[in-house]
Amino acid sequence: MSLVGFEKPSKIPSFRIFSRDDLDAIHWVSLDILEKTGIRIVEGEEVLEMLKNKGCSVDFKKETVLFHMNFHGVTIFEDKRAPDFLGTKA
Repeated sequence: MSLVGFEKPSKIPSFRIFSRDDLDAIHWVSLDILEKTGIRIVEGEEVLEMLKNKGCSVDFKKETVLFHMNFHGVTIFEDKRAPDFLGTKA
């Protein structure tokens, strides 16, 4: 079993604490949380509207978004009208 983790050049030994299976489990549980619990986006009606248009379930009163398993977040960042979340648009 190979282990993966975060490494940075240093004289201090680095540690790999997660196996690939561990990371896969974290990933799938994270997706499950996004689908069933969602996230709250405060004072972000424009973002909520955009996510709704992308296929997410949005509760505007609770300012909550549920992301479906087939949702691909990268499409949000490719949308020219989307807010510049990553600071990469010129």
